[in-house]
Amino acid sequence: MVTIFAYVIVIIYIILLVKKMRFSFLLPIGETGFATLLSSIRTSFFAFIGLELIAIFYPEISDKENALKSHVCANLFTMLFIIVVVLACTALFGENLLAVINIPLFNLSRVYHAPIIERVDLYLISAWFIAMGCSIRAYMMAAYYSMGKIFRMKKSFLIYVLFISVIIGLSLLIIDINKAFMFLDAINYGGIGAVILLMLCLILSMFRNNGVSDNG
Repeated sequence: MVTIFAYVIVIIYIILLVKKMRFSFLLPIGETGFATLLSSIRTSFFAFIGLELIAIFYPEISDKENALKSHVCANLFTMLFIIVVVLACTALFGENLLAVINIPLFNLSRVYHAPIIERVDLYLISAWFIAMGCSIRAYMMAAYYSMGKIFRMKKSFLIYVLFISVIIGLSLLIIDINKAFMFLDAINYGGIGAVILLMLCLILSMFRNNGVSDNG
């Protein structure tokens, strides 16, 4: 519910920028060719990292009947939201300017000038940090939950504090934006590998049921 607030703010902001958009910038997108569009999967895949979390949290989900429907709806919403943001950025900046912009969403936040509020970008970025914080929280929960299951650790306040301290310490090591993008590429490849591994495990589970308990 908290992230919905951030998404709504971004969508409303994009609607306010419609008059500034040049939709002719959207026309040459397909001219680059199918191979180039396909190669963009490596970059855009990061936006969908998180779908593998369902495999981690599924045992704790009480309403398993609606889990698949909710997960599919969440990913469809993510797809639509990303499409809207990409179209808005392309229509405003054009493909040539987009090639040299590091974080298009932040640049997008500086386009609209309100007469009273003035620094609209501060409010938009603050709202977006809430959405990113919720995503980071999900990964932290997954990592802490998985460590507890793998190493059979009991829940402890001390272990939790040490875990959070390590996470914060690692985040402070990346102070340069170029290193951040290098780290982002590593996460992309790691996320793609995790999803491929998950798919392979699901395919293998269709043919092998040894050691699998049926709780249905």
